[in-house]
Amino acid sequence: YMFLLKENFHIQNVFFSLKGDSIILSSLVFDIDITVAEGEAHFRKFFERADYYDNFLEDTYGCLPILEEAG
Repeated sequence: YMFLLKENFHIQNVFFSLKGDSIILSSLVFDIDITVAEGEAHFRKFFERADYYDNFLEDTYGCLPILEEAG
């Protein structure tokens, strides 16, 4: 997990955190500073990055995807 936390120093606008056995990729966006086009680009990039890290974690470390969020 330390690899992912170190990634926080190299990536912008997103960050990793850990909660129990879960790895969480988050993003913080201030709505006062963002346009619709910027928001669309930001979230497109966010989901692309999430897909990349999902595949990386599964292929490199054998992590299992969470198919449902706990409610």
